[in-house]
Amino acid sequence: MNKKADELLIEQIIFIALNIFFIILLLLFVWRVGTGAATAEESYAKKIGLAIDSLKPGTELKIDISELYIYLEKNKIKDSPIIFDYSKNIVNVKVSSGKGYSFVYFTSLNPGSVTIDETNKFLSIQS
Repeated sequence: MNKKADELLIEQIIFIALNIFFIILLLLFVWRVGTGAATAEESYAKKIGLAIDSLKPGTELKIDISELYIYLEKNKIKDSPIIFDYSKNIVNVKVSSGKGYSFVYFTSLNPGSVTIDETNKFLSIQS
């Protein structure tokens, strides 16, 4: 073979390999979104963050998070589905193997003002 044919063959192999890699990434994304976990993470993170911002002082809010525990069991994850970063005012909801979905809220919370009742599957927030 000549040099030009070798270069063309290498270019075609690289092109095909990159296309296969892109298709695999696309299928992984579609599979993750298709399970509903990503949608639940985003929905609950926004719902919790907006609820925190709308709380009046002295009120208590309870949010049913039983749906999150269904995803935790389905994905075989043992961690808590909701993590608060009180210093940065961020709530992170994670029910799959990814990094979860984070949402920023503006109201400052004390570390003891949020409790998760794992038996009844409720999130309790006191302002």
